[in-house]
Amino acid sequence: MEDDYYSVESILAENQKIQCQFKIDIPDMGHLDGGNERDIKALSKIQIPMWMAYILIYSLVMSGYVPHPQLSS
Repeated sequence: MEDDYYSVESILAENQKIQCQFKIDIPDMGHLDGGNERDIKALSKIQIPMWMAYILIYSLVMSGYVPHPQLSS
């Protein structure tokens, strides 16, 4: 993804939302779910932007599947 920094397709792909499940309680981040809850509880499933999912999945806070980008020919 680093090679196509200015690519419109890459920008749109990064904003694509994916379904993820949190492994632990996350305080003060309930706004990510769009609801009225203050915290995100463990095992909650929410859709978040792909760029954020990368960070949270690799920090082992949540689980989810981040698809590999498909290159157009």
